Amino acid sequence: MARVRSACFLQDRERKRRAKSEERRAEAKSEKRRSPRGRPPGVEGRRFVPRTACRRQPPFGLLRNRKSWLRRTPKRGWAAPRPYGERTEALPVAWQPLKAIAGVLAGSVKVVRSWVDWEGSVLRWGVLGSTAFISTRVAPAIHRTAGNAVVAVAARPGRVEASGRFAAGFGARVHDGFEALLADPDVDAVYIALPNSEHVPWTLRALEAGKHVLCEKPLALSVADVERVAAAAGGLTVMEAYMYRFHPQQRRVVELLASRVIGELRVVRAAFAGVMDPVGNIRYDPSLGGGATWDVGCYAFDVPLWAFGRAPERVRARFHSEGGAPVDTSGVATLDFGGGRVAQIDYGFDYGPCARYELQGTRGWIGVRNAWTGPDEECVITVVTDEGRSEEVLAGADAYEHQAAAFAEAVRTGRTPLMSLDDSKRTARVGEALVEAARTGADVSL
Repeated sequence: MARVRSACFLQDRERKRRAKSEERRAEAKSEKRRSPRGRPPGVEGRRFVPRTACRRQPPFGLLRNRKSWLRRTPKRGWAAPRPYGERTEALPVAWQPLKAIAGVLAGSVKVVRSWVDWEGSVLRWGVLGSTAFISTRVAPAIHRTAGNAVVAVAARPGRVEASGRFAAGFGARVHDGFEALLADPDVDAVYIALPNSEHVPWTLRALEAGKHVLCEKPLALSVADVERVAAAAGGLTVMEAYMYRFHPQQRRVVELLASRVIGELRVVRAAFAGVMDPVGNIRYDPSLGGGATWDVGCYAFDVPLWAFGRAPERVRARFHSEGGAPVDTSGVATLDFGGGRVAQIDYGFDYGPCARYELQGTRGWIGVRNAWTGPDEECVITVVTDEGRSEEVLAGADAYEHQAAAFAEAVRTGRTPLMSLDDSKRTARVGEALVEAARTGADVSL
């Protein structure tokens, strides 16, 4: 009996000890949350400030994880919100030696410069082509993306008033002429939304002025022009604006394709079209690089390029000009990637709407019915295999915001952007080949 009571007593004492230990642990956590431990005022405990209104500050374990920290984009962290263009206060004195040591250990002047220049600040944008329709979608998305701000807008002669109304939405200043904006020392990067024929000339001028460049597609109408841009870029970031590549829907499709859920990819089908009014539309002006191929067609033939990860071996194309238009208003094409891998695409702005693609593999297919989706549109990815059919629904997202965030990260880290200049060379090469194939009526080898 004594042994039973002794055992019960020991068990009871152990329960009490564990209970007290849990209480002490809970009190310690509570005290830790109440103590800001040197973090900026207004930030309590370990609560994160929302990513849309904050900048990252160096963590306490800086030296332990210096390389991964230097590669991170300042999107989330402990700092409280502050207005665009306003730099953070200096780091606490105790952190200054750590910052210097981390820079030395990193062994990269470029990375250290990126950290120093961009710590707590924003990427300041200027817009060339503020009266273009696409600017009304891209520029606001850039401005509301954390770490970015539109600070300047360039006006063409006679359009200062219209550009002023556009700039007022961001509190940006208006420059009378594109050259004046490129000479602005408070502009770090430019977004170019000009007619196709003006993309390369103004990209080169922006690079000469030391600005990073996000240029609307197509970056260039020939491989030679893309190579000129690449040669002039130096250490600056240049990216062609294929915004859909940054959308969560597109990233998910890439993951599914890499998982080989449909086996080996064999056939790609892509279509992008929508009716457009030709009156006053620069897309119908051949002198400005107009035509369906260099407009909606770029998106359609970009799909098989990233899906197969290479350029085709040969292409065949047929164009149509509705109502005797001076440019191609629609087109169909076959891209042969060799080894039984092929892509079939159609595009145009004299029929529609359609914006879809399918990836056919040896064991099934992946379908995206709204490939170039708007920010408020639901995304549906269909996967069909021998095991059955499934649909994955994603919430709407703004591809332009994701594009701006990715571009800013490439600028800050010096990394090659997701849409690289090598990708731009490939799309330009295919575009040239399609135009030549339609002109001659024969297959064109790349």
